Amino acid sequence: MRSGEFGPARAARWLRVLLQGCSAALSGPRDAGLKAPRYTQATTTVAATLILALSVITAAQRAPSAARPAAAPPTNAPPPVEVHTSVSRTAVWVGDRVTYAIELRCAPQVDIVTEDLATERLKVDGLEIRDVAIDRDASEAGRLTYRVTYSLVTFNLDAPALKIGEIPVRYSIRRPGQRPEDPTPPSGEVRVPPLTLALRSTLPDTEVPAQIRDGRPLQPLPRRVALAQPVGIGLLVVAAAPVGLLLFNLARRASRLRSRGPRRVTRRERRASLEEIKAIDMVSPAVQREAYAKLDALIRDHARQTTGIAAEALTPSELPGATGHPERIRELEQIQTLLAECERAKYAPQPPDPERWSGVLLEAEQLLNV
Repeated sequence: MRSGEFGPARAARWLRVLLQGCSAALSGPRDAGLKAPRYTQATTTVAATLILALSVITAAQRAPSAARPAAAPPTNAPPPVEVHTSVSRTAVWVGDRVTYAIELRCAPQVDIVTEDLATERLKVDGLEIRDVAIDRDASEAGRLTYRVTYSLVTFNLDAPALKIGEIPVRYSIRRPGQRPEDPTPPSGEVRVPPLTLALRSTLPDTEVPAQIRDGRPLQPLPRRVALAQPVGIGLLVVAAAPVGLLLFNLARRASRLRSRGPRRVTRRERRASLEEIKAIDMVSPAVQREAYAKLDALIRDHARQTTGIAAEALTPSELPGATGHPERIRELEQIQTLLAECERAKYAPQPPDPERWSGVLLEAEQLLNV
């Protein structure tokens, strides 16, 4: 009670004081010039008036106290569980995956029943549940945060809308001093709001076409902008001209190399090759056969360059008939003789005669004209 209020206790205290004053007045001396009956009547009237006034004041003080409503609970108190939902897309097509995420942030000493978030508790219409993942985060001191991710997909073409139903989630409040391992019965329930997804497009289904373009006609471009097209094409041609010339030169060079055929061996190179063959030391039959093989290759290459026939693919006996020029037959017969000598030395079972080697070299030198 505040000090300024006139409550029942204070009224009773004043009433006792007045009663004592009235009693003293009734039993006091009566020599004040008043007669006893008139004095007694006046005193009684004053006492009754004071008692009645005190009663009215006391009743007036009690009435507001009784009629005062109870204090309302604070409206800014946080809920036991805060619910936040999100979705990866608001409109899907057949086969598209949708991620539906729920975040449940619990108040201190509050926990939820995770079984209520299982796939069989989620009611969907036109959707299929592929997977669910529940993450429990206790990094914030005294608080738990649950993040639930549902992977959804649809293969239904007939559903006008895809719906995700409401999810009731129970929660429990742990008493102060209760151990974490002690079971706690559910104390309440929080509801995850439902969600509706559009099928095919985010545009509303309406027969009125969307006004994407206005009715104004296209404006002609300025003249300087119209000239930019041929200028740009000319710049592209100028930039591509060096590349075109380079490709043309490469193609011409490749065609020349193909038309030339095998590289012609010069007279100096033939002389160097013959000198190299002469310098071979005939110490064994294997070395002799190798020298005859090198001389065979040198003579066949000379026949190809001078007569134009593919001497590498012919036997010695086929060379005279491989040319259509009669003037070349005598030269081919000399080449045939030397190649037959080389073939005999390479493939005969008995080793080649060392005495014959010097005569073969002399004939080859006359044929090669080196």
